[in-house]
Amino acid sequence: MKTKKLASLALSLILLAGCATQSRDNSRRDVLTQISTYDALFAGLYDGVAPVKSVEGCGDLGLGTLDRWNGEVFLLDGTYSLVTGDRTVQTITNLNVTTPFLALAWFHEDTRQSLTNGTTYDQLKQKPEAFLPSINMVYAIKIEGVFQHVKTRSMPPQSKPYKVMAELVKTQPTFEFQDVAGTMVGFWTPPSMKGIGLAGWHLHFLTKDRQGGGHVLEFTTKDVVLELNQKLEVDWRLSNLPDYKNAVLGTKP
Repeated sequence: MKTKKLASLALSLILLAGCATQSRDNSRRDVLTQISTYDALFAGLYDGVAPVKSVEGCGDLGLGTLDRWNGEVFLLDGTYSLVTGDRTVQTITNLNVTTPFLALAWFHEDTRQSLTNGTTYDQLKQKPEAFLPSINMVYAIKIEGVFQHVKTRSMPPQSKPYKVMAELVKTQPTFEFQDVAGTMVGFWTPPSMKGIGLAGWHLHFLTKDRQGGGHVLEFTTKDVVLELNQKLEVDWRLSNLPDYKNAVLGTKP
């Protein structure tokens, strides 16, 4: 069906080729590129399914993890950082490392709003319509400034046989930050796409001094700006590994 910028879902097997160009490309302005699904990660499929290099040129903002659920990946302005399970931050320079889940996009600010001092993550979760133009769309997100409080997690690399995520998070390493400057990046996935992405808000944090971060569990704002960028297409790259093909994911048709 040929339309003008209707939302589309592109299904493809993961290839070793990256996006068409390796720079900010207007032809991919409205595209979210994603390797595998959050459902697969939730089910314990932590083996890397494609190198990070395979999506080179697909975006400058994003999040994910590395092979064996090793840490939390934070992508901003084209630089990949990894918050490890012991809270240290590393720059990812070897893009041949593989990932079981990675989402990224070119970030072009569409809307911008200051968040009231004391705004909490729970408030964003409970009333997303107060912060988003539409809860039915996909948005790339940047939240930047000073936070009263942030709580994050980051997992160390796992070993087989893998435990499912619901079991691992019971003993997950968590980190807390007070009166901290930094940036959160991530995506809003509408309820209709639950399982493809983490339904709702999915955010990763990195402190301005690069001394910590991780997957965001809680936050309270102090002097913070929320920027949104709507996406109309999803380039969804499925794993070709046997474990993915044989897994029971989501609900049966």
